[in-house]
Amino acid sequence: MSPKEVTALAVRRVFIASPGDLSEERKLFPKILETINSQKAHSMGIHLEALGWEDTLPGLGRPQALINEDVEKCDLFVMLLWKRWGTPPDRNSRFTSGTEEEFALARRLHRKQKTPDVFLYFRDISEEMIADPGKQLRKVLNFRKEIEAERSLFFKRYSEPIEWERLLTTHIAKWLDGYEPAIDSGQGVVPQEFSDRLAQLEARMRKLAAENEDSQTRLVKVAVDLASRAGKLAQEGRNSEAEELFAKSVQVYPEPWILNVFGLFYARIGSLRRAEEKFREVERAGEGMKDKELLVIAYGNLGLVYWTRGELKRAKEKFRKAITIAEELGKKAYIASCFTNLGIVYLAGGNLKSAEQMHRKSLAIERQLGNKAGMAEDYNNLGVISKRRGDLKTAEQMYERALAIERKLGRIEGITRAYGNLSVVYLERGDIKSAEKIIRILLKWNKRLGNKEGLASNYGNLGVIHSARGDLKTSEQMHRKALAIEKKLRRKEGVAAEYCNLGLTLQARGDHDRAEEMLRKSLTLFKEVGARPEVKKIRRVLDKLSGERAKGR
Repeated sequence: MSPKEVTALAVRRVFIASPGDLSEERKLFPKILETINSQKAHSMGIHLEALGWEDTLPGLGRPQALINEDVEKCDLFVMLLWKRWGTPPDRNSRFTSGTEEEFALARRLHRKQKTPDVFLYFRDISEEMIADPGKQLRKVLNFRKEIEAERSLFFKRYSEPIEWERLLTTHIAKWLDGYEPAIDSGQGVVPQEFSDRLAQLEARMRKLAAENEDSQTRLVKVAVDLASRAGKLAQEGRNSEAEELFAKSVQVYPEPWILNVFGLFYARIGSLRRAEEKFREVERAGEGMKDKELLVIAYGNLGLVYWTRGELKRAKEKFRKAITIAEELGKKAYIASCFTNLGIVYLAGGNLKSAEQMHRKSLAIERQLGNKAGMAEDYNNLGVISKRRGDLKTAEQMYERALAIERKLGRIEGITRAYGNLSVVYLERGDIKSAEKIIRILLKWNKRLGNKEGLASNYGNLGVIHSARGDLKTSEQMHRKALAIEKKLRRKEGVAAEYCNLGLTLQARGDHDRAEEMLRKSLTLFKEVGARPEVKKIRRVLDKLSGERAKGR
């Protein structure tokens, strides 16, 4: 595009702020904007202009006052932090770094005039550094805690520059469409396994301490105490503080069961790469100690990581390994859990027959054990399978059984899941009024619980309801909210489903180009997870879309 053509576009200025340890990302920044300009922004009549990035290149630099002028005229303020906080802009400044001053100015302007928008990114730090931070890193960690506690500003963690490139490209594309990415508050319901494992660790330590008090036992006791405190913080949604204590715990003593709980924590906050690392450490410990129970735990949790990523083949392999060892040990609870997980994987791949077999095997064992929570899980999943087959009567029966158990157990998360599934049955039957009533209630509960999976489902179902009523604009907004959460959770199947829903909504609005774009994204992801029925469905929709286009010519 020529300079003349660029000047005819509306300019949106994007400022990047960071200390000097993020030079890779800063060099990527103008290239990211160039890509977005060529692929999206220019077609919308907008040109993105980079501000602030050149100041870190060798031999260059500008006074803070001039940099602040760029902040004042930007439309989007992007800030990155890693290991360093930076140095004060000058001797008389009340700010401890130039980046802090730029951030404070951007926030003040946003509160006053609603611009610039502010996006904040934290690059992952090694556990060794988190456990023993210096002055610079301590300031970064304290700032991250403040942002996490505030829960009103968009922020996101990432592991490598290439991941940040993908994140920023997606987030700016959404920003251009008028949709700000959802706040990554980090809150969530801590799974029962998390609390159970911590309780088991504490009980084991009390027994060890009673038997002997050697130096190793004392170290393990300190590690368990730190992990227990970390678990309590995680339950309160104070994830930065929890991560610090977990990191200190495994530095004091790399107890395999603590490593496992640490991995569960990482999985819960969406840091799957770190979760996989922890579970692999547990796997190595199990192999070294010839502890088969540890191997069952490691394989099971690795399977869950791969399932979340949509790597269904790898997930099946891990679950089957876990079942084989659990059967050798006679650990029925582990066997039932792995059957349930295998059923979920088969369901994701569209193999309903195998999925049902796995859940019925799990259900039989859970009944023997009297594990009501496990029974409710299987009933819910059997309901999903029946619904996929179009058998709404059986689906409703299964969901009602799950709901009855969850009510007796008083598990709010389980109750909301069962009600959510029942609302889908009402939708399928065309009882929109009853479905919406339930979903609106669930939306409030899931917001209170911080249940992101539940929220994604609620927004997606509201999108379907608004579409049925002909309110396609609101339908698109709901599906985009659901899509943003599914992306954050990195659930390929969920992302694929919402791309499909968006495609159908856009098709109904007559926006065939964007509809095809969404549907093809959905098709690609469903192929990756091996969901054959969904692949066939989307191909039929794309064929129909081609026909509509041909008629419109």
